[in-house]
This record gives sequence, C-alpha cells and structure tokens, in this order.
Amino acid sequence: DKSLHALANVLDNHWAILTKVEANFLAEKSGLKQGDVVTKVKTKDIFTGMQLQIALGDILPKEEFEMTYQRIDNEGIVKEFTTKIKFP
Repeated sequence: DKSLHALANVLDNHWAILTKVEANFLAEKSGLKQGDVVTKVKTKDIFTGMQLQIALGDILPKEEFEMTYQRIDNEGIVKEFTTKIKFP
C-alpha cells in the first residue's frame, strides 16, 4: 500500500500527528486534517507531540504564525503545506 509506505517515511522523522481535528475550530479553519504530520511551528522544527504542545503554548493571543505540515494523498504521495494561523 503506497500510503502506508509514505506514512512510514514521514514517521521516521516526525511523530507530531494530529489525531483529532474538531469541526469549526482553529485547526480545521486553517486547513489541518486528522492524520496531518506537523513539522514546523514558526521557525521551530517539530519532532514530537510534546514539542508541538510547547511551541503552541509559546504563541501569544492574536499572534499570527506559520505552521508547516505534511499530508499523504490518496495515491500515497507525501505533500508539504504551510498555513498561516492567527490565534484568537
């Protein structure tokens, strides 16, 4: 299965996988989906869920920042995206 192989390649380096994305919340509104692998917040490389939590905890209210993430498409190809997010 191409998607499993692609996922294994991504997970070799990153474990900050979004396991749940709530409807109508900031993550969904920013284009993030369940299964996305976060690789960078602002200028910080992210390798673990804990690093992701810490990086997001450092964001100030109303601050806009960039988040980079990877997503595997239906053909098993890993694509990288960057989205701008503004904390409420």
